[in-house]
Amino acid sequence: MADDGADGSGSARRIARDGSLASDSVAALLSSSLFATTFYPLHRVKILLQTQDSNPLVVSGVVRRYTVLDALPRLLKDGGLRELWRGNAAYMLRHVPSTTLSFAFKDAVLRVAPRYDSPEQLPLAAAVNMGAGFVGGAAALLLVYPLDFATIRMASELRKGKRSLGVMDTLNSTQRSGGLSALYRGYGVSAAAIGAYKALYFGLYDTACAAMEHRAAAAHLASLSPGPGPASESLAPPPPSSSSSSGGTTPGVDPAAALGRSAPSRLGLMERWAAANVVVVTASSLTYPLDVVRKRLVADTALGPGRQQYAGLVDCVAKMGRTE
Repeated sequence: MADDGADGSGSARRIARDGSLASDSVAALLSSSLFATTFYPLHRVKILLQTQDSNPLVVSGVVRRYTVLDALPRLLKDGGLRELWRGNAAYMLRHVPSTTLSFAFKDAVLRVAPRYDSPEQLPLAAAVNMGAGFVGGAAALLLVYPLDFATIRMASELRKGKRSLGVMDTLNSTQRSGGLSALYRGYGVSAAAIGAYKALYFGLYDTACAAMEHRAAAAHLASLSPGPGPASESLAPPPPSSSSSSGGTTPGVDPAAALGRSAPSRLGLMERWAAANVVVVTASSLTYPLDVVRKRLVADTALGPGRQQYAGLVDCVAKMGRTE
């Protein structure tokens, strides 16, 4: 773990970084809530496409398969504009506390975990950040999983004249038919999927920001060089002079201390935005197969005990691989 330093520069950088993470969490919560609601119809289409191959109405041919291009028009035709946002209430009830709790649990883990701040320790820092992200994501999901369950059930439901159930109706009907454990069906693979996503998201994002901060600091240090030579040579502490105009001595200047006092420790908005976009695409792509399986298991509970197609994670993956 990196030494904070006797001059306090390490502590100053740590406080600034923690403040940045706190502001990032608030900004992420507000912006993600707004965009999640705005683009929820696309989320609903994704769930339909992920679950339709296990829906009896689609498999039997009663309902024609959905495609990326015709899904939105068909949803509008079947139930009007409200149909596009079906399940959004449960999604937002799950999304807001899940996002907040993920940050809270992650930060709680980071407070007790070893801290690695130097550029040479970035791999260790990445491992700690990913571990904290996984624990934070899985723990937060445990508390809000029934709402996540309701979102998937409602978004994957095909109307065809059937009365659509609300959030509480969906939860109550599931609990009555399969008990409390039915509301947590698929939690294991969901925890793995969400945990892996959060691990990659927080681990890659925090590590990428730290790497960019180190690079910016190194460039700032190099810019302070008075001569054309390498920064390591030009910024070497000069020998103490025997006297100055005031008759005193001039001690050597520690470059690390100077860097801690004067180097920029905060990244710009565009840098963080670019890092977040790369991380989201990477994390989503790598964890997407787990996301498909977890939604299949949740949607499958609508068939009720004894009629469900999948016995569990392994059975679901095997049948998907064999038939699709």
